Amino acid sequence: MVLGVNPQSVDVSMVGIVVRPWLIDDVDQLVEAYGDPQVREWTPVSEVQDKRLSAWEFLSHADLYWCRGMPNFAIVDGLTLAGAIGFVDRRNGDELEIAFWLVESARRKGIATNVIAAVCHWAEMEIGATTINADIIVGNWRSKRCLLRCGFALVDTLVVRPTGFEDRRSVWRMRLELS
Repeated sequence: MVLGVNPQSVDVSMVGIVVRPWLIDDVDQLVEAYGDPQVREWTPVSEVQDKRLSAWEFLSHADLYWCRGMPNFAIVDGLTLAGAIGFVDRRNGDELEIAFWLVESARRKGIATNVIAAVCHWAEMEIGATTINADIIVGNWRSKRCLLRCGFALVDTLVVRPTGFEDRRSVWRMRLELS
């Protein structure tokens, strides 16, 4: 528990991979992950100068996201932070927007595909999600292919201000309709 909400973990069927709520103790590994060039390229962390302050702010808002029905999770491989996944927007109560990233050592191992599938299933079962959207910055082919493997469909290419970014960017809008 981060600050008082009772967040849950998500069951992922991969040996050694745990998807769990964020802990204050994750701050050092989160700062280290923010130094990964790929994380900086495709996520809003590229917009901040002080990575430690940004990590503390992110962790301090974790419970708030849970309270608003937008759970965020740490992806952990053994004892090492492998990435993040969570919901950054909620529309009409049952429509969520997902975002995710992995550190270099966790990429190209099937972790993202398995974690995304598990978290989307969890959102359907535990919080009643019927639709999961994702806005992927144009050019992020790995994330796009990963979402396609998870059953997402490309629905549009837009110029928007993605959650957390200060400027407008072209994004691929992708959508997963849950049963």
